Amino acid sequence: TADILPELVIHKILSNLNYVEASRIIILSKSWLQAWLTHPNLLFVAYSRTEEDIVDKIMKRYRDEKIPIDKFELSMDIVTPTSYLSFSIDKWLDIALQSGVREVVYRNLRYHSSFYIFKMLTAKYFRELVLRNCILVYFSSLPTSHVGNCHSLRKLSLNNVTVDDNMLQGLLTNYPLIDNLIILHCRGWKKFEGRNLQKIRSLSITIKSEQLVKIQAPTLEHLSYSIYFLGKLDIAEYLNLKSLELFGPCYSRRVNTGRSESLRDLKINNLLICYCQKIEVDAPNLVSLEYEGDDILQLKLAKESSNFKKLTLNFRKYSLNDGWFCRLMEFLLNSSWFQVSLHIYSCDGINMEYLKQHYRIAIPQVKVLDVIIESRDDFPTFVDALLWCFRPRRLNISSSFKMIIYLINQLLYRKNSSHSTSHENKPQLNQLKAYKFDGKNGSWHPVKPRSMKLITGDPNEMKKFYFLLNW
Repeated sequence: TADILPELVIHKILSNLNYVEASRIIILSKSWLQAWLTHPNLLFVAYSRTEEDIVDKIMKRYRDEKIPIDKFELSMDIVTPTSYLSFSIDKWLDIALQSGVREVVYRNLRYHSSFYIFKMLTAKYFRELVLRNCILVYFSSLPTSHVGNCHSLRKLSLNNVTVDDNMLQGLLTNYPLIDNLIILHCRGWKKFEGRNLQKIRSLSITIKSEQLVKIQAPTLEHLSYSIYFLGKLDIAEYLNLKSLELFGPCYSRRVNTGRSESLRDLKINNLLICYCQKIEVDAPNLVSLEYEGDDILQLKLAKESSNFKKLTLNFRKYSLNDGWFCRLMEFLLNSSWFQVSLHIYSCDGINMEYLKQHYRIAIPQVKVLDVIIESRDDFPTFVDALLWCFRPRRLNISSSFKMIIYLINQLLYRKNSSHSTSHENKPQLNQLKAYKFDGKNGSWHPVKPRSMKLITGDPNEMKKFYFLLNW
């Protein structure tokens, strides 16, 4: 039955497999082998001259047999480059262009190499170009009007690329139909203006202190932004902006995004805040907020922002102490959160008496609580603080076996206390279900919490459990 499938369908199946899986399945029949030999998506990783020769042989076969190429992806991981290697790369790219390639991904993992972009961007059907760790200054002496005229280009991604002002301005001026522009950690340029970008929908950019950007993009829907001195980011001019992501270092005392009626999703991702006291977001229609980092933010949202459907926090804290935990509680009490994740490496201890005095009634509303404890040390007060301050419907935990057992004992104690007449001021648990992750099969299995007390094993071995809780 495998032989009756059309070659196009076989290509689709092979595209979803890695090379090891594909090499096993192509022995099914000659038609599968032929489909593999004519696959339009090529992915190469070259570590030595041996891999270079293999790539060269395959590319020559595609050229001689006139086999179409849709995507060409090349990653170079060679320590000592040669002039022959540079010649070979240019030749392979030429073959890909002659074969009608639509997407090109080029990464140089070892050194900063020259990349001749001019010929590539004149390709008729070229839609996507992704470059990493290379130099695009070869044609900087040409006027921007001569850079090219590729109206088919839709995505341009430059990561750690050297590009001067002239080249960068030429790319934006001559390719107005780009809808996805990515400029990350690039050097060489100081200023560029993107005017009348009528089609751009997504922009991701990192800006150093000496670089200046002005983008006019009325169709912009997603903005991912990093700048050393953020201060005020006026997003009001982007009338269709739906998603905003702030990331990277920030040395400002206050961050203000301005007002946006269209903004729905806000992500603050590993924003290394130095001296920043407050982040102000004036977005009355905001429905999703995700934060990942190690600091407790002073976040000021618009008063109208009350229709949250997803509020997610992911704290990665190397050393958690009493003061940090209390600041976290104050922050969480301001709203109802869908998911909170705590990823910690050590804990100096939590003052439970203080928590019992100050958080006797007010409880943060958290539906899903994720906890990862990397250390094999004992943190009993951390577990006690979690169970005192949170009432999650689902608790996911990855920790040492001894800490899992301690958590289960505490959960069982709270469940048993709900049936007693004791007036001790402890959170009561009505129902408890436990599930253990099986690393060998990659699946979850239900377990009886009481039986876990009888299981022996390495107390420092890392385990993964999740608990369904009804308080």
